[in-house]
Amino acid sequence: MELNSDTFVNEFPDCCGYAQLNATDLTTRCSSSRSYLHPLSSLPPNLTVLTSTTVIKLVIDPNNMSVTHVITSNNEYIKVNKECIISGGAFDSPKLLLLSGVGPEQHLKEMNIPCVLHLEGVGSNLIDHPESVLIWESNYPIPEPIIQRYETVLFAKTQSYSVKPDLMFHFGLEPFDMHTHPYGYPTSKQAFSITTNVTKAKSTGHVRLRSNNYLDPPKIDFQYFTDKKKHDETVMVAGFKLARKIVEQSPLQKWVKTELSPGLHIQTDEQISKYCRQVSNTVYHPAGTCKMGDVENDKLAVVDGRLKVKGIQNLRVADASVFPDMISVNPCMTCMMIGEKCADMINQENYTV
Repeated sequence: MELNSDTFVNEFPDCCGYAQLNATDLTTRCSSSRSYLHPLSSLPPNLTVLTSTTVIKLVIDPNNMSVTHVITSNNEYIKVNKECIISGGAFDSPKLLLLSGVGPEQHLKEMNIPCVLHLEGVGSNLIDHPESVLIWESNYPIPEPIIQRYETVLFAKTQSYSVKPDLMFHFGLEPFDMHTHPYGYPTSKQAFSITTNVTKAKSTGHVRLRSNNYLDPPKIDFQYFTDKKKHDETVMVAGFKLARKIVEQSPLQKWVKTELSPGLHIQTDEQISKYCRQVSNTVYHPAGTCKMGDVENDKLAVVDGRLKVKGIQNLRVADASVFPDMISVNPCMTCMMIGEKCADMINQENYTV
């Protein structure tokens, strides 16, 4: 779109710009490990890092409902002196709880795991940012990106009832065809993409065990586009129309040779929805499977406001699995914030100045 054009002012005021990067410089993406551990000349005396080690079970004393040990894949029993904090993410945090006998009793029974504590919400409320994509072949060679191939993002409110932007675009200097080409949609090396991303998706899925063997990956079902009010589908279709509207504007129009995916023969809401369901993909932002909430009144709440697991004295969860609802943006920084907040709360409860 043209700079300062008011063509879309009602649809996304001041919500288009360069993506922020969690990076130490212009060449290196900065993970939590690189942020917190790499700058240290040596690990502090109160920190031991075990590599090539997987925690496969928590040993919970049923008499006082507290974690006494963790068992590793190397058959080590590590004693828990004070607290145990799980930070396995939206897939592995519920998986570990389930393998330890904490979760929906019926599911644990099906997996032949003794139920230590019935918690209905463990593994439920799986949320994400469902995404689809439009791809155009370019009339000109695609310029090399300055930092990354998806440098520009857009936020928009497509529905009148949405309080915050319900749609996000990533503008990509490449054909993002990994989910379209396998279905026979054409591709080209000289192409660009717009991914349509539902920021506040209403559909929820679940994580379940495949077996009681920790080596088996969990069963993951996002259940995209299943919300009864069809919010996610409506936003995705609106996003497709908006993406095409942007590309039709003069600054971009001259770059377009043809629309590769889904193709201009896909026009009706029903056709767009069918295409989105076919090629939709995760943006790798799973969350919500150990939901934070009112543990006394919300049957799906797993942890309280201090990240403590309901019914277990010394166990917390600190990662994206505690999200009660999906945030609008990429969750990396929020996950780091949860870790920082968890550390603050542990300090408050255990140490006084």
